[in-house]
Amino acid sequence: MRRFFANRNPVGALVRSVAEPDHPETLYEVIGVVKDTKYANLREDIPPITYVPAAQRPSPGPWAGVVIRSSAAFSEVINQVRRKVVDLSPDITVQFKVFETQIREGLIRERLMAWMAGFFGTLAAVLALAAVAGFASFIPALRASRVDPMVALRLD
Repeated sequence: MRRFFANRNPVGALVRSVAEPDHPETLYEVIGVVKDTKYANLREDIPPITYVPAAQRPSPGPWAGVVIRSSAAFSEVINQVRRKVVDLSPDITVQFKVFETQIREGLIRERLMAWMAGFFGTLAAVLALAAVAGFASFIPALRASRVDPMVALRLD
């Protein structure tokens, strides 16, 4: 809302939606503002989003999203909701998605990159330690053979 209303209070302002397929241009009154949130992809910028009551939606779809928060086990909640929905109408199709699973799956790429960075960082540290150990053992060998280290390291 800051982008569209700058420092003004947007509540009470009129906002016109853009016409899209199946959604005609509509005029709405702002009745509240919510914080930004990510929906489909955690890496994308946050797009401007409006929430409209289902009764005011220009062309409602045959679906509804419901968020359930419960301290009970997932399987128990899912089974209870399925039973209630079947009791209402056996023709209704119900799908469930667990937020924690969606978030975990959305972060797979970041976790893989973090694991790879840790692996290659460890590999670089091991190689550096091996080089230091090799050089540290090279110097006493040169001294024992009474060769000048500067002459022994010179490349011709």
